[in-house]
Amino acid sequence: MFARHRINRHKIESLKKEKQLVATQSLLDGETAERTRLARDLHDGLGGMLSAVRFNLSGFKDGNSGAIIESSDVELFNKALNALDESIRELRRVAHNMMPDSLTRYGLKASLTDFCNSISIVKFNYFGSGDRLDSKLEVMIYRTVLELVNNALKHSGAKEIIVQIIQEVERIAITVQDDGCGFDTTATTEGSGLNNIKDRVGSYNGRMEIWSKENEGTEISVEFILSE
Repeated sequence: MFARHRINRHKIESLKKEKQLVATQSLLDGETAERTRLARDLHDGLGGMLSAVRFNLSGFKDGNSGAIIESSDVELFNKALNALDESIRELRRVAHNMMPDSLTRYGLKASLTDFCNSISIVKFNYFGSGDRLDSKLEVMIYRTVLELVNNALKHSGAKEIIVQIIQEVERIAITVQDDGCGFDTTATTEGSGLNNIKDRVGSYNGRMEIWSKENEGTEISVEFILSE
């Protein structure tokens, strides 16, 4: 009777865990769809509107509109144009990081290369075939690397961050290492965002390990099994 009770309890726990994983995956799928929509709206919608405004303002500067800018206002006008240019670049950067077009078209290697090359202290290495993976898993890995790097930039004070991907037939492994301040892993708080990342990785049957020591940097490894 006790054995049967243990078996039933194990089944209940397994069903609860499976239900939780399904719910988490559904949430992530919805988040991915929303990120894709927002990225498209930002880039094509708001980005297009700002570019049109920039084009029209340039017409004033070049004198093509027939309007004349007083010499005393030229410097102020140029500053406004420069601020608008910077706003357009920042908007496109945000849209790209939310859901880069290169991820959809060319896969992880291309999109992560673009992202890492945009940050001067990040070095990126990709070993393996670079074959396309399941689209949901590609998004998961891209978002994981993005959040781990941003987390290091925000909290570690690192001078160098190394991102390494190893893609094999049966698995893909991600390592993000920094030479920053490190932290006590036994005192990790939700403020670092690492717990949320770990939960998301687990929802795709992945595992995440953290090594860190104060004043000795941090290394975080993530692994997903591609085939049994």
